[in-house]
Amino acid sequence: MEKKINIWQIATIVLGVLFLLSVFNVFSFGGSTKGITGNAVAYINDNLLESGTEAVLVNSEKANGLVKATLNIEGQVMEAYISNDGALLFPTAIPLTGELVIDNTAASQPSAGIVEVSAADGYSLGPEDAENVVIEFSDFECPYCGLAANDEIGKQQYGPTYVSAVPKLKELAEQGKLRLVFRHFPLGFHPNAMPSALASECAGEQGKFWEYHDVLFENQDALSIDNLKQYAVDLGLSSAQFDTCLDTKKYSDKIEQDMSDGQGYGVSGTPAFFVNGMIVSGAQPFSAFEPLLNL
Repeated sequence: MEKKINIWQIATIVLGVLFLLSVFNVFSFGGSTKGITGNAVAYINDNLLESGTEAVLVNSEKANGLVKATLNIEGQVMEAYISNDGALLFPTAIPLTGELVIDNTAASQPSAGIVEVSAADGYSLGPEDAENVVIEFSDFECPYCGLAANDEIGKQQYGPTYVSAVPKLKELAEQGKLRLVFRHFPLGFHPNAMPSALASECAGEQGKFWEYHDVLFENQDALSIDNLKQYAVDLGLSSAQFDTCLDTKKYSDKIEQDMSDGQGYGVSGTPAFFVNGMIVSGAQPFSAFEPLLNL
């Protein structure tokens, strides 16, 4: 299969590798795979990330003669590779199999452009012909998605003036100023994310998607199957219909399609928002959205 890499991407990768080589060749992470990755993550947190930002190790494994570490940084999932002796860290890997076609078309383009993102059949608020469209890819178990969706959490963490994005976007949608669309992106290392996504669709089947959406983000520490079914009862849904829908995983194809589409748009972590086609990654406050909206 032909691989296509543009010059801008190659330059970015090479510069990143050279920078990290200069940092890590004076520090060794020797030991077992677990020890190597654990020490590397600690070094990243202590030396490379800003205060308040933390890299969390999701998984580590041997891959192509290196140690592959999957990291979650502020809700964004990325991969890094560490040499087996623990001496060098590489920010990514470029496969050397297949034909490489050099593509100059992106060299003069900005790194973040407008992406044509489909709302598909995601649940939405606001007029379908709204001038402003915000499409969110989210995970009900992701704490950063919870921060974006729950104003109370934002104010607790950052003070009374903090405005979480989703409540404000919902308010503007209800005022007819934008259309807000929810699409699913349950991350594999969140065991309750997929069942919660399925449950939200089952609630939507009975006209209560957004109410159920809010309940899930208010109860992220209680997303067991029993809890998911109880929330449906609390909202006055038909428990028989809801339970059958959830137990049969009725909407799994829709959620898988959302995930596939999201990956195609460049989503690698949650939450990810496309604001009039411009991506806003992570749990950003509403102030990060305002410059991209025509209000």
